[in-house]
Amino acid sequence: MAVTKTLTIAKPKLDASTNNVVEWDIQVQYVDESTDFLMVYSHTYVPADERQASEFTKSELINAMPANIETEIFPAHLEAMQTPPVKEKEASFDLNSLSD
Repeated sequence: MAVTKTLTIAKPKLDASTNNVVEWDIQVQYVDESTDFLMVYSHTYVPADERQASEFTKSELINAMPANIETEIFPAHLEAMQTPPVKEKEASFDLNSLSD
């Protein structure tokens, strides 16, 4: 499955004394290229080192998303959208089994 990921939101939280990023609130859009199925996932990323916001790259923030989103969660959402749940009908329901 080919998936395109796009960073849609990146909000840094800064250390007031150094102006370095201590945490990012990020949002990434995942799109399955063959079906155009789209989902957006959010994540709070705490970088290993403190740097200025401008020293980060979009690629770095996208790669900070948990790996299981692309390998497990997104494919499960796609499969659920492509395979609607099966609804079964009771073939021989006795109406008299209901109370008045």
